[in-house]
Amino acid sequence: MNEKKKILVVDDAKFIREFLIKQLSNDYEVITACDGKEGVKMFTEHCPDAVILDINMPKMHGVDALKQMMDKNPDARIIMLSAEDSMEVIDDCTNFGALDYIVKPFGMDSLYQSLHVALYDQK
Repeated sequence: MNEKKKILVVDDAKFIREFLIKQLSNDYEVITACDGKEGVKMFTEHCPDAVILDINMPKMHGVDALKQMMDKNPDARIIMLSAEDSMEVIDDCTNFGALDYIVKPFGMDSLYQSLHVALYDQK
């Protein structure tokens, strides 16, 4: 049997982390972090197959976490998930290497589709 792909969820909202654990854990191994600084640490320690990363968090902004993760692994598969929907922020994220940007509130179909692309449609 194949090992489950590992997903790192980085979000300061506990209910989002718990919701995504519940939704994704049948298909993926889900690990979480509650802020950008912890997210970068978990990214380095656990080498996840994909990351779901919030933007507005304490201790380290999501864009800064994205930059640090991409510096550590330029092939990182990172999906931004945020209530922030300004084109400037979205452009920054994609320019720094994010594969997708999903605006909260979101549907699980769009998140699953984005994860599938991140995990299986490798460039």
